This record gives sequence, structure tokens and C-alpha cells, in this order.
Amino acid sequence: QQGQRGAQEGESQRGEEPHRDRQQRMTSPGRGICEWLLTILSLLFIILTFPISVWFCMKIVREYERAIVFRLGRLLPGRPRGPGLFFFLPCLDTYHKVDRRLKTLEIPFHEVVTKDMVTMEIDAVCYYRMENASLLLTSVANLSSAVQLLVQTTMKRLLWIVQSSIRLGRA
Repeated sequence: QQGQRGAQEGESQRGEEPHRDRQQRMTSPGRGICEWLLTILSLLFIILTFPISVWFCMKIVREYERAIVFRLGRLLPGRPRGPGLFFFLPCLDTYHKVDRRLKTLEIPFHEVVTKDMVTMEIDAVCYYRMENASLLLTSVANLSSAVQLLVQTTMKRLLWIVQSSIRLGRA
């Protein structure tokens, strides 16, 4: 036990935290008493009005979609819901469907003038598919714009590298 304690102390002295502490820091804090109270009241209301309320609590997500559920504005832990039927509390939860199919994005023409004064027009088509739906929804506001700017920047950087290598090779 002393050897394990000494190893843990050595990790903390080097500035490395044990895996457990890092994981606790990254997770959101637990539910508060108000959230528990509202959840219990909402479930009680659903049970009392069961035949009618069940139609408002069940949603269907298609095979190529995932549903991200927020309870009182906070992302619910766990994986995105879907495909298939999922249950949510209509008074407390909101959900967003995210399409996971392959998308295409056409990048407009860029004109590049080479060293020997030749004008090149270069365009591109980008294919992308979203993998982590909850991360996408919570961190990126406009996915197509972000992907387009990323591809344009990468194209410009590649063209600059090609031009500079040609210049250095011929110089």
C-alpha cells in the first residue's frame, strides 16, 4: 500500500492527476434538487394522464438520425438517442435531430497566379459525415460554414506549399 501511495504522491507532485480526478472534472455536476423535483412531478403528471400523454412522450428517430436530448438546457449524459423509438419528458426535455448521412459541399473557385504568370482556377468538392452528434451540437454553430472555411484554408495552404516548392526547385 505504501508503494501505491508513493506512486500516487509522485504523480501528483509531477503535476499529473489520477485518471479518476480528471474524469470527475470533465463531467458536469449532478442533478440539483429542483431538477429532481421537476422530473418527479413531470413523471407523475405523465402517469396520471397516461393514455393521452404517451403520444407526446415518444418520438421516432430514423436510421440515419440521432436525437440529442437536453433536460432543462443541459445535455443529458450518455449516448445520443436512436435509431428507433425513444422516451422524453415534454415539459422538461427538448431534443434536436442530427442527420448522420454523407453530405457534400462545393468549394468555390480560387484563382492562383504562378511564378511564370499562369492563372490557375482551382475548385473542390468536400464530402463529410458527422460522427459525434452531441459534440457537434454543443460546439459548432454552423457546420457547413465551418467545413467550407476549413477546406478553403487547407486548399490555400496546399497551393502555397506547391508554389513555394516549385519556386525553390526552379530557383
